[in-house]
Amino acid sequence: MSGTNPQPHRHTTQNLSDGVQVVLPSKKNMLWIIWLGIWLLIWGYITGGIGYILFLSLRIIGANLVRSPSAEFSDYTPILFTSFFIILFLLLLLVMGIPAIYSFLWRIAGKEVFRATSHSLTIARQIFSWKKVSEYPSVSIKGLQFMPPRKSFFVPFRNIRKNPEKNGVIVFEYESRNHRFGLEIEEDEAKEIISAIRERLAQVKTG
Repeated sequence: MSGTNPQPHRHTTQNLSDGVQVVLPSKKNMLWIIWLGIWLLIWGYITGGIGYILFLSLRIIGANLVRSPSAEFSDYTPILFTSFFIILFLLLLLVMGIPAIYSFLWRIAGKEVFRATSHSLTIARQIFSWKKVSEYPSVSIKGLQFMPPRKSFFVPFRNIRKNPEKNGVIVFEYESRNHRFGLEIEEDEAKEIISAIRERLAQVKTG
C-alpha cells in the first residue's frame, strides 16, 4: 500500500469553565531554522563590520577636530559623504534583518492561542513573553471556515514573517473585513479547531 502518512496535529485543546482554549505551537521546520540562523549570523557579521567602519570614520573626524580646531568643514567632506552612505546602508541592513529575526524567533518559540467564549473570540500570537492579542465579540463574527491563502508568486517572500493575519488558513469576517489565524496546518486540523471554537461562540453565522 502506498501513500503518505498524515502529519500529526500540533494543537492542544483545553476546556475552560467559560469556554475553550486552543494552543497551536509554530511549526518546527529545522531546515528553515538552520537556514535563518546562518543568514542571521552572516547578517550580524556584515552589519557589525559596517557599523565599525562608521565608528572609525566618525572617530577620525573627531580626532582631526581636536588636533585642528581651525580646519574648514570642506576638509571633512569626503569622510562625511562616505559616512552618510554607510549610515543609509546600515539602516537598510537593519530593516532587512527585522523580518528574519521575527521569523527565526517565531519558529523557535512562537505559538498562537485561541480562546472562545460565548462573549468573545480572543486570538493571541506569542513569542516568549511578548504577546499580541486581538479580541472580537462573538455576536459579530461571521463565516468561520477553512480557507487557504491565495497562491502568489511572492509567497516565499511573504512567508518570511509568517503573518497570521494574511497567511492563516482559518478565516472569519468581522466588520466587513476578513481576519485569519492558524498557520501552517492542514484542512483536517483546521476543521477540528473550527469545530471546537464554533461550539463556544454565541450566534455565529457560518458561511
